[in-house]
Amino acid sequence: MAVVLFAFEALTVMAGKWFPTQSYTLSPTTLMLCIVMMRWDGFAAIHVVVGGLAFCITAGAEPRQFLVYCIGNCFALLGLVVLKLCGKEKVRSRIPFSVAFVVIVFTAVQAGRGVVSMILGAPAETIVTFLATDSLAPLKPAYSRG
Repeated sequence: MAVVLFAFEALTVMAGKWFPTQSYTLSPTTLMLCIVMMRWDGFAAIHVVVGGLAFCITAGAEPRQFLVYCIGNCFALLGLVVLKLCGKEKVRSRIPFSVAFVVIVFTAVQAGRGVVSMILGAPAETIVTFLATDSLAPLKPAYSRG
């Protein structure tokens, strides 16, 4: 699954370069993280980093952006706590729980990226930027500071 995640995240970024008039792409990372957490629990820790690496390598990110995306994605592991508290079967079989799980993982990833960005010197509104733009990810990493 890590190889599939890397390939599809990279393909998504490349598609944005192939079709430059399209301003946004939809990242598969959150979906893949949710699937891996449901199936293999803590092995999702590998995939959170792989998703960030794939995006950054393909987008030509700066070193700080690698930190933001790879470490920030680790906040997605909050989803494991949700699965433990609710139970995988409830999340799998009940639509409201499934939707809440995906929203929590997505929000945790964006907030994590924002927090790491702030630690690296970005303004507090960076969290809002990640939440507002990464649901449909811009073709360039959201945090760039020289």
